[in-house]
Amino acid sequence: MKKIFGYFLLVVAMMACSVETSAQDNAQNNGRQRMTREELAEKQARHIADVIAMDDAAASRFVKLYGECQKEIWALGPKVGKKSRGKGSANMTDAEVEQDLKGRFEHSQKILDIRQKYYKEYSKFLSQKQIKRVYEIEKQMKTRLARHKAQGRRPRQGMKASR
Repeated sequence: MKKIFGYFLLVVAMMACSVETSAQDNAQNNGRQRMTREELAEKQARHIADVIAMDDAAASRFVKLYGECQKEIWALGPKVGKKSRGKGSANMTDAEVEQDLKGRFEHSQKILDIRQKYYKEYSKFLSQKQIKRVYEIEKQMKTRLARHKAQGRRPRQGMKASR
């Protein structure tokens, strides 16, 4: 009996250690995967600067300006349409749809104004081809991030679709 009890305690101790180790690994992995918006913007800017092969002075100036541009865009808040998506346009009155569309136009115009402001700043130290390439790379990154985010929402194979 003492032998069985000893084995039982050994198994419980091993299970407790493995659960603790697993929890620590998950916490460390989650900490590494999650970046703040600012860190992500800086990483994107550095990537763009590397792809375009900017010199150090231009790259550091670009990283700073790109971060400021992103902060101004984030300060506008989420897209106006995200609030009313749950409703669906079929359930909205004409006045609500009109208000929603006007809000989207205003939001888009504010973003355009910010982008034009920073285009002027980029023009001071980048060529027009470089600026165009910046916007192309930025679009590619946004598409890749959106695709990655969409894949994270899909149910994994072998798991139930509804959670």
